[in-house]
Amino acid sequence: EARLPMPWGTPDTDLLDFYRSLIALRNAESALRNGPRQTLHADEHTLAYLRSDGQRKLVVVLNLSDQPQSVTLAGEWQSLLFTTDPAAVLQSGKIYLPPLAGLIAV
Repeated sequence: EARLPMPWGTPDTDLLDFYRSLIALRNAESALRNGPRQTLHADEHTLAYLRSDGQRKLVVVLNLSDQPQSVTLAGEWQSLLFTTDPAAVLQSGKIYLPPLAGLIAV
């Protein structure tokens, strides 16, 4: 009976597309597969870490709270490569994230 509420036969295509795009990004970016993880920022609401393969550096920033958060990071982060929410903003090294959102920047 625990599986009765499952929507069997009705796939969540938005969720499937989201994970497919993450898989494609991981396959395209060597640093996400092979680079070590270095924590840049961590507090009770946000986490930021660097992935680098020696050729390219990526930063992953996550808002783990149900409130908007901002994180200021050192470095030259120029553009968003991926975001879970189009309202996420990268501006002059400062990152603004909606609740429960994340991004990858280069």
